[in-house]
Amino acid sequence: MNSLQPLPDRGLVNLLNQRGKSGDNLPIPFEQEIFLLEVQIAGTSHIDYIELTLMHMQVGDRLICRREPDNYHDEWAIRFYTLDGEPIGYIPKKQNQILARLMDAGKEIYGRYQSQEKRGDWLKVMVKVYMRD
Repeated sequence: MNSLQPLPDRGLVNLLNQRGKSGDNLPIPFEQEIFLLEVQIAGTSHIDYIELTLMHMQVGDRLICRREPDNYHDEWAIRFYTLDGEPIGYIPKKQNQILARLMDAGKEIYGRYQSQEKRGDWLKVMVKVYMRD
């Protein structure tokens, strides 16, 4: 006879097993933010009022990434948005295919605002891109 018996689900184990069932937004154990690359946002000159949109951004502020698989110019397009839903540009075409594939596979990709610099009529915006895993 085997004297080893499984322990009953209690405490943290029970909470983790219930994650998502009761609407709780508990963090996943060992979840981490993985830095992938730093990019200069593309398309900022095509966004109306981008300077107003970015006026209150602080270094490290989170940006949402959304895939645009039906984008006419780029099937791998990923667009950055502020948390208020304001568009601010794209991950450059030469750097987006692997990130788009990760997003299509269900990975959470997002940005963190780094800086902006006005160059004539053009606004250079730098963002660090991360994956949550």
